[in-house]
Amino acid sequence: MSRKVAEAGEVKQAGESKASWERERIKKVHDRFVRRILSFPILVWRLLKWSLPPELAALMSDRLPALVDGTFITGEGGEKQADRLWRLWLTTGETLVVLFEHKSRPDEGASWQLFGYMVEAQKSFKEVHGQLAAVYPLLVYNGDRKWRFPTDFVDLYRLPKAAHSGVLSFRHVLVDLSATAEEDLPADPELRTLLTVLKHGRLVLKYRRSPDLAERIKPLLVKVADLSTRVYQGAALVYLSGQAGDDEVIRTAISRLAPGHKEEIMSSWAQEHEHKGRQEGLKEGRQEGRQEGQALTLVRMVEKRFGALPSKLRNRIVSADTATLNVWVDRFVEGEDLGSIFAGGRGSAKVIAFKSTASVRRSERRPARS
Repeated sequence: MSRKVAEAGEVKQAGESKASWERERIKKVHDRFVRRILSFPILVWRLLKWSLPPELAALMSDRLPALVDGTFITGEGGEKQADRLWRLWLTTGETLVVLFEHKSRPDEGASWQLFGYMVEAQKSFKEVHGQLAAVYPLLVYNGDRKWRFPTDFVDLYRLPKAAHSGVLSFRHVLVDLSATAEEDLPADPELRTLLTVLKHGRLVLKYRRSPDLAERIKPLLVKVADLSTRVYQGAALVYLSGQAGDDEVIRTAISRLAPGHKEEIMSSWAQEHEHKGRQEGLKEGRQEGRQEGQALTLVRMVEKRFGALPSKLRNRIVSADTATLNVWVDRFVEGEDLGSIFAGGRGSAKVIAFKSTASVRRSERRPARS
């Protein structure tokens, strides 16, 4: 292979990696905004009143929904999180647990993902409340083309209808913003504006390097400027600036289109940035806390079997990431010595050296065979 061909391959690979990173960044921007919208009980209630089947919406109580923890710990020690779980009260006295999931791109596996979250939500709810929950799935989609996958799980099997009654199935509500005209969005002005921003926010991404970006997104910015609730206003601006990848782009557009509201809008924006930073810090803290707990548990188990650990190995366990800890826990089940559990990766030679100390201690405790 020539040097030029190799360099061209490296450039192509770097370009693909950058494009993949950018797609993931934009996905997170969409997800954050949807979760923010779905963090306000009144907005959730209004969204459900608009999107649920009419016969069910008619049964909704005036009581505002209650947020349910949507974080689930998997059997592998990893973490999954539904976008939002809300407990909804009905006028008949029963409750539903509405499972919200969001997609910004077409995803054929969405129904499978919803099914997994529904199972985990059932387990979690039963542990806390001692009873099963009626989990009701709802998918919010804001892709750039119409959602084309079935909303009825049974359709994924591609079976004749005669076989449908004997297989697992459920149906989820679909809120497809790409196929919903603005005039068909909820009548509530604030929710309508936020969903309009979510529906058309891709315009910022598409024209972010265009000199006429301000004119192209003028209708969106005017709607955002008219929002009476400042926290909603700030959330929408953080979303639009995330699409642009540059706060200055949106700041300049606001200065041109809404100079009379500039200070008020900028204040809302700054407050939402502060909220975002606090939430990310809390999430990181929770993850670190779970990781530290797993590491200390592993240390206790290893020391119970092999005796006190050398400080270097102990520090290595405590500073390991979740994936590495999971590997070590699996090895611990059948591990004969420290080397077989912790060998491999950085510092493996030193770990094997630790074997002599702990294994000798272990052998000294064993009774001699006659």
